[in-house]
Amino acid sequence: MPQPRLILSFPQMHPSSRPQAVSGVSYLDPGLAPESEERYVPGTLPLTRAEAAGWLSQAVGFAHLFRKPGELLSAYTSGGNDFYSGTAHAIVSELRAMDKPKKDDQDSKELIRAQAVLLLSWQREQVLVEIGGLENGVEASWDEMGLTLGLEPDDAAELAEAAAQFHPELDSSLFLAPEEWQPVLEAMLRLIPAEAALFVDDSGVLAHWRELGLTFSPADAEDCSGLPAGDWQALRANGHELLGVREGTPALAAQRLVLAPAGAMDAA
Repeated sequence: MPQPRLILSFPQMHPSSRPQAVSGVSYLDPGLAPESEERYVPGTLPLTRAEAAGWLSQAVGFAHLFRKPGELLSAYTSGGNDFYSGTAHAIVSELRAMDKPKKDDQDSKELIRAQAVLLLSWQREQVLVEIGGLENGVEASWDEMGLTLGLEPDDAAELAEAAAQFHPELDSSLFLAPEEWQPVLEAMLRLIPAEAALFVDDSGVLAHWRELGLTFSPADAEDCSGLPAGDWQALRANGHELLGVREGTPALAAQRLVLAPAGAMDAA
């Protein structure tokens, strides 16, 4: 009996980033998440768990120099050229020196860079999950205070609305633009097997692929094996097409399967 196809979540790497779990979907572990059945660790990861944890620990030491959780990741993927000029460039130079491969060949360099991008993205997402928890905690606290004071529902709502101006708005969006998630997708495609499918329900990602002219069609039942019953859409494209770049990198030439819920496609 054939093994079910591996279906990996994108862009979410943490199950807690989703409002509810999706059976049959696994989450990529870049080499430091607690082991569990829902995690998938690529066999091609060049850094051991200890090396990955050590690299990320040093990298996160630079995070305080950036204003938002995602800027360290963006600086690394862009080479530091788009952020704070010399400061970010120096930070990226330090990070690139830290991820020097054991074997000085191009393949090793690209695999380590890919893992480094995923490590930074995994850490960024974890911070955003925690920020989302803080937002929920603040709202719950005001609701609880209204109950404690014995306020009527309308008065409690007015209290919460007035209080909102005293705490900052915390943006816990995963990715706001294609240039933010594209380096993460490229890193994933370099490390996961070609036969693995991607599960995508992010409307921004799906809308961007539609803008690129990529076409979804009803998915075959075999492709959706393991997923909940429902209306599924499928896209088949190689890595270059998904990234919107010209062909030229062999690692991205493999054909990929993307699966998306029809409801997410309607929202895209």
